[in-house]
Amino acid sequence: MPATSSRPVVVITGAASGIGAATAAAFADAGWTVYATDIDPDYPATVEAGCRCLDCDVTDSEEPQAVVDRVLDETGRIDVLVNNAGFAVPGPVEDVSVEASRKQFDVVVHGTHNMTQAALPAMREQGRGRIIMLSSVLGVAPSTGIGTYGAAKAAVESLSDSLRMELRGTGVSVSLIEPAWVDTAFSGSAADRLPSDRTPAYSDIYETVESGWVVDGGPLAVAPEKVADTVVEAATADSPKARYPVGRRSRFVRSERWLPTSISDWSTPAFNRATITARRLWEFCFSSGSDAESTRRLSTGQEVSVPLSTHASISGVVLSASAEGVGSLLPSRLAPVRLTPRRGMVVIMSVDYSRIGRGEIDPYDEVAIMIPAVPDTGRLPLLSALSGGVGGYVWQLPVTTEPACALGREIWGYPKSVAEIDIANDDGVTRTRLAVEGQHVLSLAVEQPPTRDRELSLSSYTVRDGELQQIPNTFSGELGLWPLGRRADWSLGEHAWADSLRSVDLGSRPLARFGGNCEFTIGEPRVVGTR
Repeated sequence: MPATSSRPVVVITGAASGIGAATAAAFADAGWTVYATDIDPDYPATVEAGCRCLDCDVTDSEEPQAVVDRVLDETGRIDVLVNNAGFAVPGPVEDVSVEASRKQFDVVVHGTHNMTQAALPAMREQGRGRIIMLSSVLGVAPSTGIGTYGAAKAAVESLSDSLRMELRGTGVSVSLIEPAWVDTAFSGSAADRLPSDRTPAYSDIYETVESGWVVDGGPLAVAPEKVADTVVEAATADSPKARYPVGRRSRFVRSERWLPTSISDWSTPAFNRATITARRLWEFCFSSGSDAESTRRLSTGQEVSVPLSTHASISGVVLSASAEGVGSLLPSRLAPVRLTPRRGMVVIMSVDYSRIGRGEIDPYDEVAIMIPAVPDTGRLPLLSALSGGVGGYVWQLPVTTEPACALGREIWGYPKSVAEIDIANDDGVTRTRLAVEGQHVLSLAVEQPPTRDRELSLSSYTVRDGELQQIPNTFSGELGLWPLGRRADWSLGEHAWADSLRSVDLGSRPLARFGGNCEFTIGEPRVVGTR
């Protein structure tokens, strides 16, 4: 055996991507010798981070031991084992095949068992070592649509607790890392494993899983680097904890264990149903219009193409409001999206354009004041949303230039007017001030939320020549939305628009803040009714 390495040594399974790759990079940055293993030999990110990459199928009867033997031959020690390898098979328990579940358990549970058995003798001989298990809150707080994965993680939880007690006094510790949702490609690969034979009674569950929010959490997800930092913390703490929840959502979900079963059995499916509605709301869940490009000439002389591609930085808030109040601002064919029977919403968004089309119009700023709405079909709002789509009715859309005003009014019927708009970015906070003819309308300060690369299809409603139009909008780029607006402030001025907003009883604290830097495409309008 060679002289023992002066640097601590960590072995990480499932290190080709996601949490595993982020964890490998975090340990490498901290000066560790990192052995990154995966069944997939193609993981350039870990190579670039300076890790030693080894192929390892954790379900094989010999490969885990071969990896440990090589690590000991090359370094003389193994300080930390991170059991991260795994994948999810989503779907209702009735529909997931036993074979698919068995393969999942082989990796998540038996693979963890294999690696642990291979590494433990060396750790015991050293008189020290740490075994870190990547678990999930689903292992302690089950959810619909991902039951077999939760069962596998529950097995990891139980295995880890037993092992921790068995190793008491040996110098070897066992810790569980329990994230809720993590922003990786995990949800996409999980959705690919959904059963092809589906029981119709579970259609809501399938829609929830396919949205990705049940697996990756949408805007509530934490970055894989945050999980990686927690793993390093568990590896280096003087007194490692038995469990490390990652993120506020993880702590909240764990607390649900103490609820009466009758409540949790109701609240979990209700939350999953809410994710469908939330996804439709935040993404407006509607895309329409033609991709064919046409050229329009404005009264100000410029020619632009529609759909119109722009680039912009956006920032805004979602505020609760009186449903009756915002309903009075809507055209007759629209009804407000209701949070409760009495509360609707208002969205205020500042837009700082850096490019309009191919440069035919100089960049400008605008402030959009919108009301989330659905077609007023006389049916339940959700049924209206399914048939017509949730959208944002554009109540006011002030801009900073005359060509911008002509662009919005003449092509889409947006209620544009020229105003004084000041948008400034200061240490991650976007500050917007809107005034019309010298009268203050509103001020807005929004801290940029965490963003990720995504594409959202939305729609907006306008009224033009007495006709209600629906306009497809696409946002593509670094975007983020964060619920609860503790890091966003707003105030109203003395202008008539401000008085109208006061009349709808806006909530004092924003429901959410959002922002990003993206390509913003505005499509062809489509007439959906008369006013």
